[in-house]
Amino acid sequence: MTRLRTRHLSIAAIALLGALGLAGQAAAQSEGTAPRSGTQTLTKEEMLRPQEELETFPYKLVDYTAEAHETRTRNAPVIAVGVIESCEEIEGTEKDRNWGAWLRVETILKSDRAGQEQADRLYFRLRPLSPPYAPIAAGDRCFLLLDRDLRYDNALILPTEMHYYPISREGMVQKFWKEAPTREEPIIREVALSTFLEETRTLLRQVSLEEQARQSGLVRIGTVTESKQGTEGAADYYYVQIKPEKVFKGQPDGDTITFIQRGNPYRWTVQALNRAGFKAGDRVLCFGNKDPTLSKPGTWNPKGEPLYAFPYGKASSLFIASTTAWRRGFQPIPLEELYAQLERWTKVTP
Repeated sequence: MTRLRTRHLSIAAIALLGALGLAGQAAAQSEGTAPRSGTQTLTKEEMLRPQEELETFPYKLVDYTAEAHETRTRNAPVIAVGVIESCEEIEGTEKDRNWGAWLRVETILKSDRAGQEQADRLYFRLRPLSPPYAPIAAGDRCFLLLDRDLRYDNALILPTEMHYYPISREGMVQKFWKEAPTREEPIIREVALSTFLEETRTLLRQVSLEEQARQSGLVRIGTVTESKQGTEGAADYYYVQIKPEKVFKGQPDGDTITFIQRGNPYRWTVQALNRAGFKAGDRVLCFGNKDPTLSKPGTWNPKGEPLYAFPYGKASSLFIASTTAWRRGFQPIPLEELYAQLERWTKVTP
């Protein structure tokens, strides 16, 4: 029924998990204490694997979890269901997404352009899918989370294979799944398409500022002092450093706080075309939660400093102007009204 194959995570992921604090489990086992259910202990050799061989970052361990799936869904500008009409290699291009595909649309759940909901076909670029995903072929039915990339004239792209969900002939959506970000290989979970679409529509419901204020561990207004892409092994990460001006919720960790996320560098660079990004000098309202994994020492965080994540991606921040707070697709709100609401939503009741 499925052409998907089982995937074995690399031993580099094992080593990284050792660096992220699972060494204690191995020590406990060596002393005769049974490890916790559902975990695997690490050998001394795995924990001492050379740093230069650590090729797997923490986000690769969480890629198949519910949180990762929900984040990808919320952040995708275009979400569609349909049948692949063609998928062919693009000749004469030096760009890495060197395949192009046409999708015959059945339904569009989310669009980023006026009139796109009525489109009967969508074109997108992609890289060939890597195992355990089977190659995309004409006739395949699928659920897609698409993004736009300025490197391809702002065309639609399939960011990774994890943004592609095959649909079987029986109408079951197939996705890889992990209950927790461990080294255990993911399993294939099948969900009826109707159920999957309803879950997606629920995720896409606009999250209110009140919900974010009540659920986030950090609510602050401040000024961006730095916005940059990581270097070397952390090139997939983007860092936004903010100097707090007004704190509504959360204890300060220092003079500045740093948010970390994966993102499209071109979306962060071309500010005039897409104000979803940040630049130094921006005044912003940010909702955040401390990321317990990325706050530990690693290639992405050499000093082991506290790092925060945006729980709802682009929806977890607002730009602060002289009298209003705003972002693209959001009705501007007067600052006086916003401050009063945030004070009320974050007030600690005895």
